[in-house]
Amino acid sequence: MAKVKIQGHASGTGVLTVTAPNTSTDRTITLPDATGTLLTSDGDGSNLTGTADATKLPLAGGTLTGNLDVTMTSVGDGIDLIDTHTAHGITDYLPTNASLRLTEQNDTEGGGRIIGATDNAGQHGLSLYGLCQDSAVATVNNIMFVGAEKSGTSIAAVANDKSVFKFFNNSTALLDIKGDGRGLSQFTAHAWANINQTGTQAIRDSHNVSSISDQATGSTRVNYSNNIGNSSTDACVVAMGKAGGIIYHQAESAGYWQGEIRNDSGSSEDTGTLTVLAFGD
Repeated sequence: MAKVKIQGHASGTGVLTVTAPNTSTDRTITLPDATGTLLTSDGDGSNLTGTADATKLPLAGGTLTGNLDVTMTSVGDGIDLIDTHTAHGITDYLPTNASLRLTEQNDTEGGGRIIGATDNAGQHGLSLYGLCQDSAVATVNNIMFVGAEKSGTSIAAVANDKSVFKFFNNSTALLDIKGDGRGLSQFTAHAWANINQTGTQAIRDSHNVSSISDQATGSTRVNYSNNIGNSSTDACVVAMGKAGGIIYHQAESAGYWQGEIRNDSGSSEDTGTLTVLAFGD
């Protein structure tokens, strides 16, 4: 039969008193089969006095079995998993109404990381579910990802030319979404524009196009807001004019494309609609 032993300290002179609570109910305290140390601080900077934390034993490693249920009774009562061995200086920006907050110091990736892994064929590595009522509110998203950057002690929108989200296949970047809404990849348009060429040329609508310039009758230069990253000769530009019009490529660079519309007779001609679509890094 295992026994309970209370052992004094050879160098100490104080008396350790174990006091029973004011109760008329029998209680049983089962000690863990492990070596450990009782708390010496309750987490508020003082000794073990007067807080609920003082009644708890510390968790010093080990394995948790079964479910971990955390009930939030008010906003901000969530789980904080914070790696504090190296200061991030980012604590001011952590939302207080989150049910789960992650911060981590990592030399290569930094921040919080969620990793899902499986070695069973046919199983997903990580699944994210966002559940809401069926069409409860049109502006509510089932899953919403928000990227932001620090601004003083608050957060702000990411700059237009900076990355908000990146998707990788291991180390290969597949899609880079910028702060101004551009999606850079091999399958998304670098720029596009719908142009009224007649009279004073004007852009009806566009993406990543800063301006256009009327070069001559039927000829338009489309200037990109952000240059094409690879060589302009590697880019793919498609343009269309009115029915019967033929598009002639005139010039290109990393910052623009220029083309001309000619009619069936080969004469340059302005058209009511010119559309331009450019693909490139």
